[in-house]
Amino acid sequence: MKKKGIYIIFPLFFLFFILISGLYIYYFYFIKPEVFSVRRLSLSAYHSSLLNDKKEFLNQIDEFIKKTEQKKEDNIIIADTSIPKHIVIETLRDFSALMKKKLDSDAFEKEFFENFNLYKINTLKKKVLFTGYFMPEINASLEKGRGYEYPLYGAPPDLVKINLSDFDYQGNKNIWGIIKDNKVMPFYTRYEIDWEKKPVFAPVLAWIKTPVEGIMLHIQGSGILKFDDNKKKVIHYAANNGHKYGSICNYFIEKNILNKDNCTWENINNIWENKKEEFIQACKTNPRYIFFEWQEREGATGSSGLTLLREKSIALDPAFYPFGLPVIIDNPDFRGFTVNMDTGAAIKGQRRVDIYFGEGSLAGKKAEKMKSHGNLYFFLKKNPLLEGVKGWR
Repeated sequence: MKKKGIYIIFPLFFLFFILISGLYIYYFYFIKPEVFSVRRLSLSAYHSSLLNDKKEFLNQIDEFIKKTEQKKEDNIIIADTSIPKHIVIETLRDFSALMKKKLDSDAFEKEFFENFNLYKINTLKKKVLFTGYFMPEINASLEKGRGYEYPLYGAPPDLVKINLSDFDYQGNKNIWGIIKDNKVMPFYTRYEIDWEKKPVFAPVLAWIKTPVEGIMLHIQGSGILKFDDNKKKVIHYAANNGHKYGSICNYFIEKNILNKDNCTWENINNIWENKKEEFIQACKTNPRYIFFEWQEREGATGSSGLTLLREKSIALDPAFYPFGLPVIIDNPDFRGFTVNMDTGAAIKGQRRVDIYFGEGSLAGKKAEKMKSHGNLYFFLKKNPLLEGVKGWR
């Protein structure tokens, strides 16, 4: 009888397991919330990150409080959900006040969860991808010649900028182009400018040695130019040609020339030196082109208009996250409190994060190594209005 009972119970248990698994998959893949509320998280590993550049970090948060107060809108989009602006302002104020207290990690964590709701982006269907960027230092000349053959252009005079928020569009997005036949069209592509030599009619700000350095600057968004007299000047993103960003690394990986672990700027430069035609073909996959302007102040400036802080500033998609949103990052290579201060052509969707690693070659090496998946948290001041927010659990 016992054996017969086991034969009956086992299939029933198996069917129950299949049913529960099916419901689990159906919920998290089809009805799943985009954001989870997290009741508890050990903050000791993240708290230590606040001790570095604390004064500068607090200054930037204070600036974001001012910028948020000046917004005309009453609500702010966070993770595809409309949140009252005053809650974001209260979050920044209270977090700034908490940082100013000299608390150990345990006391900090206790007070944090007394005042804030912590949220995690759902990673059950698609993981959050973290990458890094930096501010390169590159030799340059104000005159063409002596090996300096690649131009860094200022914005063409006929290039126009359109802010879609001025139209029937929810969010903050700019597009660039030229007016042709009463239509706004993208400007020339990277291939057309660099290799077909289409007339740009734009000022050349400086000359650098190779198109590899050029595309590096275009992707990073800003850089330090070092001239023969050892003087340095900061060059910064001013505009783009209106085309989508494409990854040249993906081209080299698909062609089995490089792989995801060795697609570095050094190896890309080797391709330029030894297989120029292959490099040119790769450039076709990234039609986006950047135009620059001189920047008087030191340091990289984010799309928020504020100076980026090393390993404190991140770039997120502005369609989902506002500037100034405090964010906790947790992946195998990086842990810490950060703040959203920038955007990037490759940073699209709720699950893409770019971490700023600072200036120079060491920062560049750190940025190149940063390509891992992990968890993205954000937090807001506790408020009854946040209870039962649609799409959040």
